[in-house]
Amino acid sequence: MLKPLQALALLLAGLSAASCGYRLDGALNPAMKDVHSYAVDMFQNSSFHPEAGLMVTTALTDRLERSGTMRLRSRGQADCTISGRVTGVTRNSLRASTRDSLISSEIGLTINVEYTVLDNRTGKEIVKGHVSGQASFFNNDLGSVQTAEQNAISYAARQAADDIVTDLTLP
Repeated sequence: MLKPLQALALLLAGLSAASCGYRLDGALNPAMKDVHSYAVDMFQNSSFHPEAGLMVTTALTDRLERSGTMRLRSRGQADCTISGRVTGVTRNSLRASTRDSLISSEIGLTINVEYTVLDNRTGKEIVKGHVSGQASFFNNDLGSVQTAEQNAISYAARQAADDIVTDLTLP
């Protein structure tokens, strides 16, 4: 039997958790209310970077698993399938070299992703959207520019995946 002080403490803890946005009932997006499991198709890639689609697919699967709102299933057993396409990876100069203004010392990178969520039971589109992730890397003599760019694309893919998860789980 709970004592009045313990009951009050539990009530306050529950109210404070609710005020922080924590919920125990799964997906919050109204369009996703009947979705309890998902499958993720390999994202197509229309960018110059050969692994961008794989990076987004991996990051999205990881982020959805961590969110705990839905369970990962095979396509035949899932309530919905998430698919998409990396539409581009763009670079832009953020900072010029102090030795030569035509050389970038810091390079910004943006990955653009389109995604669609299809209801496997009805075949209808549930959610469709476009997100982008951004990162930057340095072009210097201290390390491999290719490795730095690869890491930046991976980081931007994780940001894009976070935005997709946000779109699917928040109203």
